[in-house]
Amino acid sequence: MTEIRTADYVLRAVIGRHQGPVLFSFHFYDPRPGLEGPIFAEDYAQARGWNWIGLKPRVNDWYQGAEVPELLDQARQIAGDLPLIVYGPSMGAFAAVNFAARLRADYVLALAPQVTVNPAKALYDDRWAAESAQITFRHEWIEQSPPIRRGLLIYSSHRREAAHAHEILRHHPGLTPMVVPFAGHQPGWVLSEADVLGDVVAAAMQDRIPLPHTRLKLRRNRLRSKTYVQELLFWLQKRGSAEAGLRLILQLSPGLLQHWPIALARHLCLRDLGRLDAAAEVLEPWLAATEHGDLAAWHLAQLSRPPCHEKGPARAGPF
Repeated sequence: MTEIRTADYVLRAVIGRHQGPVLFSFHFYDPRPGLEGPIFAEDYAQARGWNWIGLKPRVNDWYQGAEVPELLDQARQIAGDLPLIVYGPSMGAFAAVNFAARLRADYVLALAPQVTVNPAKALYDDRWAAESAQITFRHEWIEQSPPIRRGLLIYSSHRREAAHAHEILRHHPGLTPMVVPFAGHQPGWVLSEADVLGDVVAAAMQDRIPLPHTRLKLRRNRLRSKTYVQELLFWLQKRGSAEAGLRLILQLSPGLLQHWPIALARHLCLRDLGRLDAAAEVLEPWLAATEHGDLAAWHLAQLSRPPCHEKGPARAGPF
């Protein structure tokens, strides 16, 4: 293993097991950032015996540090002439697209990328306002770099996610789009939970675009994904389709019903249909939960009041 450290980044590489391609992974937006611990896809690649390089920042800086181009040049030198597949989610997906030309990437696999988080840009997205306020933007190349030759851009149908993706595709039409419905900012989680992500990454390592097979498998397996199910349930409930939400719940495995956002959506659907006793029964077991007990208590207290979708604690999630 090769490791290169600076004050703000760590680059690790495992090369030479065979003459196959190299998976280069950019670490994701991390709620607990730091240089220690594994880099995104590090364990996954090593378990499969793949050549692998990864880059991780000390803070969520969208890889804007002054030393990043030099680190990427060193990574390309380590990879030599082997094909390079560049991979990342969210902040890492931004980097995968942004630095594809610098790395001379053969294939880009980007999950939920941003075209920018720069407040000075027209497509600024304030979901990461606290971080972007601290960043000196030095390397924003998506709109200026040569078109990416080949790859897959995976994003959800959410309006803000689609806006970023469409702008990237306008500059890089060589990327093949794949929309994952009801994924929020987590299409990678939906694909993983539906047993599809592994197929997507394996196809990238073989320089293949795995459509339409991937879309068909996702459609078949989507109700295995708690991320997909919770987003769809809240969408139905907010649009007054509580009955449809309850019909969906009947199709779920028992394990998914133990997931807090799905339990909350079930409670809200029952409440909206006037089935208050059943709604209370869904949340009462959560009152003792360390993480969600207070929120469960708040929702139970609202059962004696007229329902109002606009007030009260927001559910956990990126939107």
